[in-house]
Amino acid sequence: MATERQAYWQEIIDSQAASGLSKAEFFKHNNINPATYYYWFKKINSQEKTNRNQILPIKVTPQLQDLSHQTVELLFPNGYQLSFNASIEPANLKKILMALNS
Repeated sequence: MATERQAYWQEIIDSQAASGLSKAEFFKHNNINPATYYYWFKKINSQEKTNRNQILPIKVTPQLQDLSHQTVELLFPNGYQLSFNASIEPANLKKILMALNS
């Protein structure tokens, strides 16, 4: 959960990105200390990266139907998409997901 201070700096970071100005110009026009900006930029982005890289547990329940012509698709927030034959062994899928997280 973001603190009020984090939310404030997230707005500043978003404003800089949308401004079309270089960071140096943005800092000058808005009287922002670059060291403070980069401190919050790093803090917020490291938290987002940690949150993005979490693998959520999934439960694979085998079905009695023929899975040979069905696929499982995984869509990631970064736009990547992986497709597997639905008959993939859960242990193999787990290995793939663990490799992606490393």
